[in-house]
Amino acid sequence: MRSVLRCPARALLLLALLCPAPTWAAQAMRPELAARVLDALGKAETDPEAALKQLENLVRATRSDEELTHVVGERIGLLLAEDQMATARAELEDLLRDEAPDFSPPLRLLYATLLLTEENYSAALVQLDHWETYAEAPHPQGYFLIGYSYVRLERFDAAVPPLEQAIHSEDGPRDPWLELLAYAYTKSGRPEDALTLIERLIAEHPERARWWKQLAGILMLLERLPEGTAALAITEQIEPLTTRDRKRLARLFAHLGMPADGAELLNLAYTERSAAPDFEELMLLGELWMLARETERAI
Repeated sequence: MRSVLRCPARALLLLALLCPAPTWAAQAMRPELAARVLDALGKAETDPEAALKQLENLVRATRSDEELTHVVGERIGLLLAEDQMATARAELEDLLRDEAPDFSPPLRLLYATLLLTEENYSAALVQLDHWETYAEAPHPQGYFLIGYSYVRLERFDAAVPPLEQAIHSEDGPRDPWLELLAYAYTKSGRPEDALTLIERLIAEHPERARWWKQLAGILMLLERLPEGTAALAITEQIEPLTTRDRKRLARLFAHLGMPADGAELLNLAYTERSAAPDFEELMLLGELWMLARETERAI
């Protein structure tokens, strides 16, 4: 259920930046400035430092917020490509610090994304609020980032509306958006809505073990124990569970009157790992064999 929350910083950044066309690319620029930007970008592959310097000089040649947005956006993109994320964040921070809230929504969205990679969720939400308020056509990945920030701050009720807005966009929802919304639904007391989303994901990708595990958790929450146990068992068939989850599944089998299945599951887990079972695990295994009337095996 928490796979989206464990998304590494770079992966989160790519998730935001590789969505449909960056907003600054569509802004109007004078032809001569556009030509100079293209010339700088042409140098990026062979001499990225020279390209960065040229773009830095072009920032001072801009005459409007639109042009500044475009040139700064290209420079930040090149800094990120050169693995200079800290520099990119610092430059955006300096640029936006004293500007009015309506200044360059695309750059505010980009700055918010960089703040999120540092887990600075509250500061990111400030920038995202400015972006949402003043962007001419807010796009769904921005709403996803708003929802993501609220989830990380454990403000699950607040996370639901922007995530719903993202998945209902005309671009169509992406799997991480649906997964995160299902998690927000669950944590905000709406497990039935979460169940609908996870079942939708599983119908499209039944091979994804983490969604079966998330389904199991939701079904357990809804006190649908047999179905939840079955979903967790399917997860084990697709991808081996952790030792903790296997013990949980073994106990569920016992609760449903299938202790032998639980014991066999634990036996398999112990043969697949190098470490010997500990006291608690051996006691559980013995208990399961006793419940299965396999006294000799229990001993």
